[in-house]
Amino acid sequence: MQHTLANEEMKHVGLIGLTIADDEMLRQLNRDYAGIDEITDVLAFGDNYCQTETSLGKTENKSVDFVTPFDAPVILGDVVISYTQAARQAREQKHTIRQEITLLVAHGVLHLLGYDHVIAKQKKDMWERQDRVVDQMLTRVRL
Repeated sequence: MQHTLANEEMKHVGLIGLTIADDEMLRQLNRDYAGIDEITDVLAFGDNYCQTETSLGKTENKSVDFVTPFDAPVILGDVVISYTQAARQAREQKHTIRQEITLLVAHGVLHLLGYDHVIAKQKKDMWERQDRVVDQMLTRVRL
């Protein structure tokens, strides 16, 4: 996380929650928050994201602004990773689970910073940033 934030030249301390879960948890979160009833490898939830129930009984996603103290660290949000999916992907890519988790953490943090991969140009930019962080991590820490 720190390497991703440093690469993005974050000047302030950013707080990020990290949860390592299983496929079922990621599927449930993906279904509840993205409306996609499938397993995924990583989800990112910004600090201003919440789900509320409308008067009609439907849930909708809303942004909520929180007041933070002047000198408080920036709360960026949460990254949730499926360990089970990461293990499968590591086997498929023929690298270690730690390498895959490193990639998924970088990916999730980049989402928290506003990057996305919906269109090709965005995807290229995000993947380049993600690969740069992972490469730096691999040279600094023997995974």
